[in-house]
Amino acid sequence: MKTKYQQWIMLAIFLACIAYGVWDLNRDNRELKDGVMVIATVKNCTRSGGVYDVNVQYSYNGKIINNALSFHEEPDTIATYKRIRLLISKRDPIKYVRYLGVAH
Repeated sequence: MKTKYQQWIMLAIFLACIAYGVWDLNRDNRELKDGVMVIATVKNCTRSGGVYDVNVQYSYNGKIINNALSFHEEPDTIATYKRIRLLISKRDPIKYVRYLGVAH
């Protein structure tokens, strides 16, 4: 009986984690639905494993914002072009940011 009870608990935890992941993804999409595209200047780009940590600077509502982001893009794409396009949330322009590509 105890193992059957533990299996149900593990299944409930697993389903709760999936539900939270879906809810969190939808929250990000809702925040960026009415987002604003900005051109950001890449200040620094470092690679750690398969993730590229990029420090960027962009202007929104008259404020200069410095932000540290992580991307799964090739480093030469981001480092060669010093300007990238970002989609940012109007409500929280630091927390909700999506990489759109290189600015030409």
